[in-house]
Amino acid sequence: MAPEEVLDLTGPQKAAALLLFLGEQITAQVMKGLDDDEVNNLAKAITTLEDIHPSVMDSVLKEFNTRVMQEGYMSAIGKDYVERVIRKALPDNRASNILNRLSYVEKLDDLKKYDSRTIFNLINKEHPQVIAFICTNLMPAQTSDIIGRLPEDIQFEVLTRIAKMDQVIPGTMEEVVDSLMKDISTFRIGEAEATGGVQSAAEIINMMNKSEANEIMRKVEEEDPELAEEIGQYMFVFEDLLNVDDRGIQAILKEVSNDDLVISLKMSSDEVKSKIFKNISSRAAEMIKEDIDARGPMRLTDVEKSQQAIIRIARKLEQEGKIFISGRGGDDIFV
Repeated sequence: MAPEEVLDLTGPQKAAALLLFLGEQITAQVMKGLDDDEVNNLAKAITTLEDIHPSVMDSVLKEFNTRVMQEGYMSAIGKDYVERVIRKALPDNRASNILNRLSYVEKLDDLKKYDSRTIFNLINKEHPQVIAFICTNLMPAQTSDIIGRLPEDIQFEVLTRIAKMDQVIPGTMEEVVDSLMKDISTFRIGEAEATGGVQSAAEIINMMNKSEANEIMRKVEEEDPELAEEIGQYMFVFEDLLNVDDRGIQAILKEVSNDDLVISLKMSSDEVKSKIFKNISSRAAEMIKEDIDARGPMRLTDVEKSQQAIIRIARKLEQEGKIFISGRGGDDIFV
């Protein structure tokens, strides 16, 4: 079973993987407490599993640990029990890696319990890479508040690093977590932990106020236009035109080519079409409808390209203060 297949595992398959990991004796004890249907489902799930890749097993264990902690099932005795079972089932190095990874995730989750001001006071003097790493493990609302408290040049650095952060190299953040959570011991991560990304950066910017969001995006566009384009695709999607007022739609349409408008509407919702047609003359609307029908099937990539062209115009007009979109963040976040 390849690492990426963990996302396709059903609930019973995850339970089966966990029991296979824990061994026959524990599996037998668990099955004694199940009814016939549950035993049947679990048995079927076990037979469907192929060789389980270590990273898949690690992901199952991580999910198990997170759910147990969140739902309050894991007492101190329970933690000791899990550790004993894992250490009996696996070689020392692998067992330590898995236990350290579970502890690492648990301690990072603990940070979410603190208010953003407290976290900011803990990390504001750290290197931007460290701040970015910590922020990717927080809730978007916490992160947006923390970034809003940083100096403008550091805001840019942190958001850029979050957007480009695909993985955390094993062990590189141990000292950071150790210094922030002084009650945990030194550990190493068994393998790279996926975090951050363009969508994460976009969510954070979406929750910031207008001036801060625009200033950060302006700097990103100056330094890395391609990255700004990727972030923008998550900040404003074509359906968001529904949240632009009529005056804003009219301003956008003045700068959109007829060709892009026709192609972009080919696969848009009826609501978006109605919004557009409402803001042009009835004659122009009829001509566009006829043009859409006359063109026949279009490639999805062509439609997306035209929609992105309109989105770029919308973002530009927002930065110029000519349009806005409602309903994002704590106050109206503009795009």
